[in-house]
Amino acid sequence: MGSKNRRSKDESFGPGTLNRRAPDGSKLYLTVEETAMHFNVAKSTVLNWIKVGVVPSYSLKGRVYFNKNEVAAYWQMFNPERR
Repeated sequence: MGSKNRRSKDESFGPGTLNRRAPDGSKLYLTVEETAMHFNVAKSTVLNWIKVGVVPSYSLKGRVYFNKNEVAAYWQMFNPERR
């Protein structure tokens, strides 16, 4: 399932990590649904990112999270005209 980019809680990702904030005060780690909304893509697109492993994802207690900055870097690389 493209798990080569999935990081687990054993690699310093834990419940406290989810409370981290970006410099603008917004959430740094987003759920699949939040990631889809933030980047204005379908949830199925985000699920495909997990499947093919194009963006690192983090798993905690059966849920998957994305670091917003890592997704933004991927987004800029492949969609430079869209923000």
